[in-house]
Amino acid sequence: FFFEHLVMWCLSRHPPAQARMRAIERKLKPIGGVVGAQSLLHEWTESQQNSLLGMNAAVTSTIADFIQKSIAQHDIVVFAFSYCPYCKRAREELQRVAPESDILVINMDLRTDGKDMLDALATMTGGQRTVPNIFVKGRHIGGLQELDDAIKSGGFTAMLS
Repeated sequence: FFFEHLVMWCLSRHPPAQARMRAIERKLKPIGGVVGAQSLLHEWTESQQNSLLGMNAAVTSTIADFIQKSIAQHDIVVFAFSYCPYCKRAREELQRVAPESDILVINMDLRTDGKDMLDALATMTGGQRTVPNIFVKGRHIGGLQELDDAIKSGGFTAMLS
């Protein structure tokens, strides 16, 4: 019983499609116990490996398009995690130096495609996988340290004009 709940909790942290989840639940209940859970875990691991190896190009393209459109349509875009103290500080710094209407914050941890978005950003930025990940007027400036440096040097104001 505990093991089944543990496996289901693990699955919910990386949710497959709803129909797949129901099919997995149906398989787990009749088989039961450790054997059912091991079979389920093996099936889940295989499906995750397949999804990592064969990521749908359309999904990747859609995420990249979303990122590009967001960057093109807003003066300042911050890709962040809602719980990240560095992201919070970056938002506060930006609100001090730019109108709130110019700033778009995308909290990737609150999105179902957040991990894929982080991967796409890493590709676009030459490998930055940390947050905040900040773009100003379509140009990637980096994270909080780079933002602070640009504000202190006056370069940030120049970027906005």
